[in-house]
Amino acid sequence: LDPQVTIYISEFRSEVVTVEGAVAKPGRIQTEGQKTLLEVLMMAGGTSSPGPTVKVTRASEYGIIPLPGVRKDLAGLYSTVELPVKDVFDASTAAANLIIEPEDVISVPMQQRLVYIMGEVNRPGAVELVTQESISIVQVLAVADGMTKVASPGKTVILRRDSEGRYDPAGSVDLKKILAGKHEDKLLIAGDIVVVPTSNAKY
Repeated sequence: LDPQVTIYISEFRSEVVTVEGAVAKPGRIQTEGQKTLLEVLMMAGGTSSPGPTVKVTRASEYGIIPLPGVRKDLAGLYSTVELPVKDVFDASTAAANLIIEPEDVISVPMQQRLVYIMGEVNRPGAVELVTQESISIVQVLAVADGMTKVASPGKTVILRRDSEGRYDPAGSVDLKKILAGKHEDKLLIAGDIVVVPTSNAKY
């Protein structure tokens, strides 16, 4: 006898993976059958303002992530890999086609959107735009704890990146008049640099 056996798969086993960070629907996602990294991110609603990389973490019981650049923790409990976001969303790459295993954690960090202030202010540095698209120059100045005694507020310059990433002057402002309500406040966008010059001629 040579019995013929036909097997039908009535349903795929449901697995759970976690997607966190800059996606439309972060959280635990039920997947059925094999899914690629790109497919899982699409199930999470795609990304919103992602940073330059996507990180995948996998428990060692499911093997080591089969991609270049993978790292294992010291205890050997899991492996991680950071993948360029441009590769993850290019369906022809190995990164996009990485098969996701149960309990994998996919982290999509937010891209930092910063406005910088430098020069004659008490606390030069960066201000992060968390949810808003822009911030006023007065707000940035307040975070910088105001100007120093030798500042020349009338010659403040705003630098802005062009389409090729180079910084060019986007105009000069008189901070003194803005603070006095005589000039309209200016809105700054991510990447802008505010430079408050000095009035010290020797400097």
